[in-house]
Amino acid sequence: MFILVNIAISKARQLSKWLRLSLSENDAQRFLQEAQTLVRLRHAHIVRVLDFAIEDNTPVLIMDYISGGSLHQHHPQGTCLLATYHSRLHRADRLCSAICS
Repeated sequence: MFILVNIAISKARQLSKWLRLSLSENDAQRFLQEAQTLVRLRHAHIVRVLDFAIEDNTPVLIMDYISGGSLHQHHPQGTCLLATYHSRLHRADRLCSAICS
């Protein structure tokens, strides 16, 4: 991952996520279609995807930078995230509303 810094403001604004894989032609088309969908998603619970590209056969997503650490830091590999039925249902409802709005 690379953090892009706006020199005038001196504040991190965007994150460029270089996915570590090489794409076939079909995979590249699917990535572009799905990335277009991600760019249109706008919701408080979804990190905004600003742009996307394929550079040297490598998919790239440009996203808003969210400070506070990574998901891996907050939930290390092997961590069991127990959730009640109600909280899982609430998360699913928020996700559905984000996708449908």
